[in-house]
Amino acid sequence: VYLLKAQTKRLAFKRGLRSFPENELRYWFRRRRFNLGILLGEVVVIDVDDDSAMSWVQEHSLDSTPMIAASPHGMHFYHQVQEPIRTQIKYLKLPLDIKATGYIVAP
Repeated sequence: VYLLKAQTKRLAFKRGLRSFPENELRYWFRRRRFNLGILLGEVVVIDVDDDSAMSWVQEHSLDSTPMIAASPHGMHFYHQVQEPIRTQIKYLKLPLDIKATGYIVAP
């Protein structure tokens, strides 16, 4: 988990904080507002931005996952992976991104 500046995708601290105890989280959240960032790697997000990309995701059964969230432009499908994969933007020239590195703002 990363602490992000409220209503942004920017890190709240120069070094991203990864895992820390619940009491520390409570301490930070009592004093300021934050977004949370989810570390990618073992978790991959398929970011779908229109109907053509959604059709492709459905054809390949990638819409069946325990965590799905609406995004400003479409949907995010969260998948756990066993082996690392590459981030790909505009996969197959569709409005579909596969986000596999860095972090994503938690829903």
